[in-house]
Amino acid sequence: MLAIPEVTNNEVVMSALALFLGHHFLLRRFIRQEAGVKETSTTEISGQPLHFVKDEQPMTVAAHAAVCGQLGGRVLTLEHEVKEIRSKMEKDKIAIIEAGEDRAIKIHDRINLAIEKIGELRGEVNRIAKV
Repeated sequence: MLAIPEVTNNEVVMSALALFLGHHFLLRRFIRQEAGVKETSTTEISGQPLHFVKDEQPMTVAAHAAVCGQLGGRVLTLEHEVKEIRSKMEKDKIAIIEAGEDRAIKIHDRINLAIEKIGELRGEVNRIAKV
């Protein structure tokens, strides 16, 4: 069984972007070859020459399909984990809100009891003051 290491969302996005750019580059190169356009080794971008070195052993179609399959599996696993985390966060949010409401009720009950006792004390003080 293939062990898939944990990755962050940024790593998944970067892998997908690299995969997309690799596909784009290979497709562009194939189209240029079919059209008979000769490739140059230097390209000018903003005045800075970039030198490209051709890879002597490009990835095979089978290897590419295997990597795509692994990445697809990792994406599905991550999507499932995100759903679980969101569900747990929603449950935690509800529990926190309910606990806060319970605390507020208990605080109000204690305040009401204190107000009741203060009223009784006032009544007793007023009764004693009249005597």
